[in-house]
Amino acid sequence: SDAAQSRLVQSLQAKLEALHAAQEDAKTERDAAAAAQHRSARELASVMEEAAQVRKDSVAHLNDAHAIFARELSERSAELEASRARTAELEATLCAEKRRSQAAE
Repeated sequence: SDAAQSRLVQSLQAKLEALHAAQEDAKTERDAAAAAQHRSARELASVMEEAAQVRKDSVAHLNDAHAIFARELSERSAELEASRARTAELEATLCAEKRRSQAAE
């Protein structure tokens, strides 16, 4: 009876130790999962921050390109207008010369 009781106590102690070991393993796995989740969250935040910076840089680049294009378009328009005005002056001068030439004949 004492031997059977002793075996029962040893069996219960072994089961208790196995339970404690399983709890420790579960805690270790939980801590590892929490650490991995934390790393993932940090990595995601970093990627999102980088994406926001790329977006910001892209918008700035597009704004710069638009400003350059608008300035060049304005300059070309002014040059075209000046050229038209000069052409009109030359045509007027040519017509006046033709009239003078015809009047002289």
